[in-house]
Amino acid sequence: MARSNVVQFPTAQKIEHYQSTEQAADFLNVSQPYLDELLSKGEIPFRRVGAESLVVVKIKDVIGYKKQEDQSRAIDNGFKTLLNTSLSSDLSKLYENLVFLQLRRHHREVYYYKEVQEVDFYVPGTQARLVNVSVNIEGTKTLDREINGLLEAMKYLQLDRAELVTQHRHEQIEIEGQRIDIVPLWRWLLSENG
Repeated sequence: MARSNVVQFPTAQKIEHYQSTEQAADFLNVSQPYLDELLSKGEIPFRRVGAESLVVVKIKDVIGYKKQEDQSRAIDNGFKTLLNTSLSSDLSKLYENLVFLQLRRHHREVYYYKEVQEVDFYVPGTQARLVNVSVNIEGTKTLDREINGLLEAMKYLQLDRAELVTQHRHEQIEIEGQRIDIVPLWRWLLSENG
């Protein structure tokens, strides 16, 4: 009797939710040994199935890992600029990097928030902080996106204050008792809280 490489799951629904490590490595654009290292470190959960103990991973876990890696920050903007292969200047990414580095100087943990909307940085703790970064918020659509993301996160995390770091604009916005400080990057970096 020939052995089959097909993994049998209890229901057809679960087949769509899992993928082989080879497929996951292809999706992440990494080598199989590197993916095996990620699995052994617990970076991506996995399970063994079938008589041959075939290793499979949930697709949502692989996508989640990729999103987390896509949100990674460079340690030095000079290196980031030097190693950037794109032909366009991405000032927003450089601003985000500067804000991240400053937050990491003062806080051990820095995360990002994502539900319906997204916030670039969330610092948990007794002095919790939410910080969005957008170089140019002159367009209504951009400003609304940044503000709505902060408002959603403020409501979810029960915070009454957040920050929006920009290139030039400086003002305070109050919406339903929640304050958003819009601050130019240079001022934010020089402040005690930056």
